[in-house]
Order: sequence, then C-alpha cells, then structure tokens
Amino acid sequence: MLPSFPTLNTVLQIWKLCGNECWILIVIEWRLLLLCLSQ
Repeated sequence: MLPSFPTLNTVLQIWKLCGNECWILIVIEWRLLLLCLSQ
C-alpha cells in the first residue's frame, strides 16, 4: 500500500506544534514521497 498523504489540517497542526524546523522536515518527507510515487 502507498503511504497516505497527510491532510493539510494535519500539516498545519504539526507546523504549529514544532515550528519552522519541523516544517522543513515535512517538506523533505513530501519530496521523498513524491520521488517514491514517481518511480
């Protein structure tokens, strides 16, 4: 099964919790997910 994409609400909640440092990690994870899906 493909990993489920986080919803916008979930991303915003995480962003509020951990701030900009966490946001960078989320972006990196999104890029990795997109790379996996494009193969």
